[in-house]
This record gives sequence, structure tokens and C-alpha cells, in this order.
Amino acid sequence: FPVFCCMKPLFFSLIGLGVAASLLSNSAVAEYSDTGSIPKNQQEAINELTDRELVEGYEDGTFRPTQSVNRAEFLKVLVAASGKSTPTSDEGVCFKDFVGATQWYWASACAAKKAGIISGYDDGTFKGGRFINIAEAMKIAANAFDVTLPVYIRAPDHWYEPYMTAMSGEGVFDGVRREPASFLTRAEMAFVVVKLSAIGQLQCDGHALGESYKVDCNTCTCTESGPACTKMACLPQKKCLSSNDCSSTQRCSTEWGDCKSACEPGAEMCPAVCAGVCEEK
Repeated sequence: FPVFCCMKPLFFSLIGLGVAASLLSNSAVAEYSDTGSIPKNQQEAINELTDRELVEGYEDGTFRPTQSVNRAEFLKVLVAASGKSTPTSDEGVCFKDFVGATQWYWASACAAKKAGIISGYDDGTFKGGRFINIAEAMKIAANAFDVTLPVYIRAPDHWYEPYMTAMSGEGVFDGVRREPASFLTRAEMAFVVVKLSAIGQLQCDGHALGESYKVDCNTCTCTESGPACTKMACLPQKKCLSSNDCSSTQRCSTEWGDCKSACEPGAEMCPAVCAGVCEEK
């Protein structure tokens, strides 16, 4: 991503060793002593991400909402919230500056690179400790949540204009400064993530983008355009211990403990909830 002249590296002063001040949490405290003076929509976003265990505050009970966020911190929270990519144990070295002992954010960065959310700098580095400016944050967030970008007749004057315009349409600047070169704050980060998470939630009856869940006999995954569900037959339930207890056209579902019509490999996917759309084979 382009780098503004005033950017300087921050070598994990927020995270330290990734324990006390980590943005990922096992705690769900929803109130902080220093968030009372920030806008209400940012307070609510911080509390929501805290409840979802995606962020946490500091040991002194503060959140430090106006403190700047670095690229590693922003990306890790964004990846966890978007559900577009899932870090795995075999991911970790995909940028030239990922050398030495494995760092807490490497897997998330590599998963994001594989998913096309980030590409890094021209020299092949990620620079996770560098503060992220709002222009960069908008580009990464747009990629993570598949936000539709505007089409230009001629090239815009600045590389970040399409991302700023798209995010304006999503209401992101209701809680983020519209200042491309300014560094994103912790409070603004929370607002961006919550605001964009709502895109999928509105389509999927409260389920987060990328989340899989059950609807009757179907397995659904929340996508940008709504739930995508396997189309399975919903026949009258007959309890079973094995497929021998079912008819020749059915099998025993070990997950549901009853007879279901056999589902062919690669069950049909559809862009709407298929519950109730049942057929016999």
C-alpha cells in the first residue's frame, strides 16, 4: 500500500508480547473507564466487539480509544470479524519481513494474503508494526467485506478515492474521520468492523458473514448476498441407529439421528434459505 510521508513504525507498543494488551481476548467486559468522552456509536462498537471477544482493554480498565492502531492489530481483528479467511497452523511465513521467531499476527496476515485481502508492500514486506492510516484501512476493510467499489470514467486523482467513496456509502464515516492520511484509532477500528459486519448480518438473520449454522435440515453459510444453504430432503423423521433402519432411498443421519434422503456429493447450493424447500429422491 502507498505510504504517507509522516508514517513511522510502531513496534508493537500496544501489544507488547501479545498478552496483557492483546486485541484478542478471553474476557467480555463491556465498559471502560475512558470511553465516556468518545461518540456514542464508537462506544457501542467497542462494547460489541468486546462482547464478541474480538478486542479488549488494558489492565488498568482503559481501552485507550484515541490511540493509533498498527497494521497487524487492525488486520487480525478484521480477519476474525469478516470470516472471509481462517488462519491455520501451517500458515505463517508469506512476507519477506516474517523472519525469526513466529509472531502472533503472522497466520492472520498470511490467511488474509491468500484470500486477497492484502498484498503487502512492493518490496514484499508486510510491516505489521507500522501505524495504519485511514486510506489503507478502508482498502483492506473493503477487500475483507467485498464492498462494491464505484466505477470511474477516468482514473481518480488518488488511489484511495474509490475506497473512501465506497465506505462513505456504507456509512463508515459516521464514526471515522474522513482524513485519508490520519492514523486510524482503536475506537475507529471498532466502528469500521462493526459497521461492515452488519452488511452480512442484515442478510443472514443475525449471523455473521462466513458463519455456518443450521436451519432445519439444512446447513447454511452467511455470504455477502445472503444465506447459502445445502438443499436437503426434509422427510418425516424416523429415528435410526444405522442406514439399515431406513428405506433404500434414505440414509441414517448420524448428525440428526433420523432417516434422511441421501444427499448427493456436492449438494446444491442456493442464494436463499432452503428450509422448507424439500423433495424426495
